Order: sequence, then structure tokens, then C-alpha cells
Amino acid sequence: MNSKTSQPTQRFTTIYSRDHSAAGIEIPSIRVRGLWLHNAGFQNGEILEIEVREDCLILRKTNKRWKQKLIVERTMVDCTENR
Repeated sequence: MNSKTSQPTQRFTTIYSRDHSAAGIEIPSIRVRGLWLHNAGFQNGEILEIEVREDCLILRKTNKRWKQKLIVERTMVDCTENR
């Protein structure tokens, strides 16, 4: 238990298949939601960085400007590739 919020510090969910790839491979999907996210300091509209390690995902808030820059750069690349 987290003494600050009197809430458990671990949560459990199930990985499920949302879609299939073009190769017919099931693509795993995870839904994370709940008031506990708000209590942990996450707000709607914030951008998350997801660090991927073997058997582990770490979620952190990140700088929104970084995400906006990435979207702009990706859009520019995508538009160029379609020509």
C-alpha cells in the first residue's frame, strides 16, 4: 500500500488480442485506466514515454513539446514518402 494515497501500488490486467497483423499474427493490447492513475499524478492529455525492457514496461510522463516535434517530423516524412 502507498501510505500517501492508501491505495495499492500494484495493479493487474490481462493482455488481450485487439487486431491481427497482415501476416495473421495476433497483436497484443493493454488497457490501463482508473482513478489510481489520477492519484499517481497522471492527467488526461499528458504524453507518456513507454520504456520497453524484457518482461517490463515503464510508463513516465514526458515533455509535451518533444511529442509535438516528433509528430511534426513524422508527418513531414510521411508526406514526402507519398510523393
